[in-house]
Amino acid sequence: MNKIKIFGFMLLLAAVGLMAGCKKQPTPTATKPVLTADIPEILADGTEKATFTVTYNGVDVTSQATITNTATGEALTGNTFSTTTPGTYTFAASYNNETSETVTIEALPTSDLLLAVDKPSIINNGEDVATFTVTYQGNDVTAQAVIVNMTSADRWDAGVNTFSSQSSGTYEFRASYDGKSSNSVTVTVTIEPQNPLTLHASTPRINANGADEVVFTVLYDGEDVTSQATITNTTSAETVTGNTFSSSVAALYQFEASYQASPADPTIVSDAITVACGDYDFYKNVLLFRFTGAWCQPCGQFSSTLKAALDAYPDRVIQMAIHTNAGGTDNLTSSQLGLFLLYFSHNSWPTLFFDFDRTDTGKGISPVNMSTQEVVSTIQGYQAKGAQAGIAMTSTMEGRTANVTVRVTPSQSGTYYLGVAVVEDGLAGTQNGVEGTYINNDTFRILDTEVTGNELGSLTANTEVSQQFSFDLSKYTDNCRIVAYVNMSDGNGGYEPYLCDEVNVSEDGLTYTIVLNKEVKFQDGSVLTTEDIAYSIQRTIDAGWAFDMTLCIDSVEVVDEHTVELHLNTPFGGMMGSLASPFFSIMSKAYCEAHTDEEIARAPMGTGAYKLVEWASGDHITLEANEDYFAGAPAIKTITLRPYTDKNTGLIALEAGELDAFLNI
Repeated sequence: MNKIKIFGFMLLLAAVGLMAGCKKQPTPTATKPVLTADIPEILADGTEKATFTVTYNGVDVTSQATITNTATGEALTGNTFSTTTPGTYTFAASYNNETSETVTIEALPTSDLLLAVDKPSIINNGEDVATFTVTYQGNDVTAQAVIVNMTSADRWDAGVNTFSSQSSGTYEFRASYDGKSSNSVTVTVTIEPQNPLTLHASTPRINANGADEVVFTVLYDGEDVTSQATITNTTSAETVTGNTFSSSVAALYQFEASYQASPADPTIVSDAITVACGDYDFYKNVLLFRFTGAWCQPCGQFSSTLKAALDAYPDRVIQMAIHTNAGGTDNLTSSQLGLFLLYFSHNSWPTLFFDFDRTDTGKGISPVNMSTQEVVSTIQGYQAKGAQAGIAMTSTMEGRTANVTVRVTPSQSGTYYLGVAVVEDGLAGTQNGVEGTYINNDTFRILDTEVTGNELGSLTANTEVSQQFSFDLSKYTDNCRIVAYVNMSDGNGGYEPYLCDEVNVSEDGLTYTIVLNKEVKFQDGSVLTTEDIAYSIQRTIDAGWAFDMTLCIDSVEVVDEHTVELHLNTPFGGMMGSLASPFFSIMSKAYCEAHTDEEIARAPMGTGAYKLVEWASGDHITLEANEDYFAGAPAIKTITLRPYTDKNTGLIALEAGELDAFLNI
């Protein structure tokens, strides 16, 4: 058929919005930064704090703003305020040469209302409980008092006085009763003690040839005690000779280690580990890419949750922390950041990507509100998918150069891709959201392959292939590790070039080079140029309606008739998604400059597959195929869109055959 009629009011709005890319938006009025506080009052005990947040056009700019006590003119260090002097304190924030409205914090005097807790520390198993008692002038008023978890801003019902948690960290509490505020008390939630004795295998899988071997290491509180420990093959109830094992019998073997620190100490037994010998499933590790930054307060707050999850479910995750700079505030940012931003699109920090999974929203997982158990459950979900290849590595050092051999054995035939990178542990620094020195682990340093890996070719099941890599570690500490991972996909399926032939991102993530598709024409027959692309992007910047997408853009440059460069002031993981969004619709510079806003709104003209030929307000819109569309003329030649405000009327028309489709039912 050559004609199709589609109806639905929501579709009408969507069609107009997508095709009206040339409409000039009104310039927004100047906005001020907005200062907010998490609580309006604090106890003047020197410990309770009010935490401020500064936003500008909806974007959190707290780390870049200055918060000032308006009475004294003194700027706060950081974004928190506490005092031992009761009174009313007024604050304002300044950002981008503009000043916010003021926010008032009441510092209340201490009173005879006392809050006490029976346990200053509990274990993060959800079962250990801290119990609070509230007294006023010596009388127990717990049943009538209200206790507030100041850390989570959770206000309990009157009489509720117990606390447990599965997330480690320090939590602050305060009680209120009869208009009075109590002192603050803290409860520290610690990680449930783990077995200090751990058994580690050099590889999860060996060949059943009697020659290939696994090497075991036994650690006690992190110290190598392999030579003093006993390693047992629990499958056969035999003691391993030395610390290596090989076999010509294909099977799954379990091992455990035992160790006695001194004759007076009890013998400790490690948790069991499994080694596959022959054609058995591989041990599955989940690869976690974590986008973070020292400037990012939620990143610091989430770190304790992630640590608790990995402690509760150990040896399941291989992690790479990808640091992103913001105004020169994170010196752990890699010069290869741009390679990751091109593949992983995201617009918030922290963001997690498990096993290269960009499904669902395609923008990763924002873990800010995730609990420890939710993180563990997510890891378990990915681990349950199983591993289709085994990886083994050996390395030697020549000076500061690490020479690495990576061996890959697939469990099924297919095309595989191998990625190899260097991460570094034990890097001391600061982290917004964490007090004191913060230790950065799993920090990404060097990538020696494509992000999704270099192709190994088509491999046959249970055959081994190896590759060699060399890394210059002269710029780094001795706490470096090699991470190797295997994909069965090269990562295609991300953003595809359409109006351009390609988009390249510099390694530092600060320059996006757009190469024009020379076959594209506008619906009036004019050829798309780099001037049109630069004009359209600049128009979005100037209009200000996509502030969060354009804040990172410094300039747009026409390099030549085929190339446009986008220069950023800081790397932005969501830049590819921004360029693909309707906010960055590409329009004809000549057409927009020759028409008024009203004319453009009523007669939009772009590069799309359909032209707007009729718009009868409140009745219908008619679209006709663009026969010169660069990707090929559409098969359906005419589309009529009509709004139906009454759903039943639309359904009746659909059932009667008057409509081909009815949307938004």
